[in-house]
Amino acid sequence: MSAIEYGIMDFRNIVTGAAILGSGGGGSYVDALKVLDELAGQGWSGCVQVREYDAATNCCVLAMMGSPDVADNLKVTDIEYAIANTMRTFENATGVPLGCVIPVEVGPVNSVVPLIAAALSGSNLWVVDGDGAGRAVPELPQTTYSGNGAYAVSPTALGNNVINTADSQSATLTSSNAESMEKLAGSIVGGFGSFSGIALWPSNANNGFALKGSYIPGTMSQAWALGEYLLNAPAPPSTEDVVAKISELTKRSTEAVVTNYFITGLSQSTTSASLDMGIIRLDKTPVAGDSTETYSIYNLNENLI
Repeated sequence: MSAIEYGIMDFRNIVTGAAILGSGGGGSYVDALKVLDELAGQGWSGCVQVREYDAATNCCVLAMMGSPDVADNLKVTDIEYAIANTMRTFENATGVPLGCVIPVEVGPVNSVVPLIAAALSGSNLWVVDGDGAGRAVPELPQTTYSGNGAYAVSPTALGNNVINTADSQSATLTSSNAESMEKLAGSIVGGFGSFSGIALWPSNANNGFALKGSYIPGTMSQAWALGEYLLNAPAPPSTEDVVAKISELTKRSTEAVVTNYFITGLSQSTTSASLDMGIIRLDKTPVAGDSTETYSIYNLNENLI
């Protein structure tokens, strides 16, 4: 079981590839790059180990949860303190220390959150090469973790980004399924200021290390490879070339549905559970009334065509 060592430039590759593979979700690409610039500016120059899950290490799913609009000014300290508070709360709830973490989904922010957590942990924390969707998803029930009925989502821990531990806010939640946990966690996130760290789906000796077989393997290294291809190509790749590269890396059928259309309409709102929802209209011409083809992108956080 070989391990990969990822440094700050590798993080950039992952963020770039995840921005495409995430299908529009999992956090802002611009915000993720700003966070990585901050991390590098703080002098971090180490490496994080990424590898397949060994079914012997205490693990959990780790992410940031909330409205992408609220996270527009996300800083590396927001992730650092929210995740530290969340992981501390989670370890207290499970009674075992974490040895590794795994992303909930593919996305610029949520793919890199476990990497940043490992980078700043000061321990031997490592990251599982995989996630629970192969793309970004609007809500927890759409993940493969939820698809394993024997894999309990509880306990779930949430934590805000307050620096002083004595002033931090956290919550430990218990629920029988991911659908109800999504609703519970959403209400807590709203109270924390519409974004929060979240740790859930524990995998340890108590449940037979249930993460094994409950995640999609290889998706972080796929994001790295796509990002490396996009950032280091001698000339900007064509849409067709990118489609072919995605198919090659993921072994999934890939198609470019719309290329070079115009945004002619946009509606957007944020729910009480901090989910951004809306409709984006795309037309073949700048003026909608002159267009012969129209597409609508419906989104609940992530784009769902």
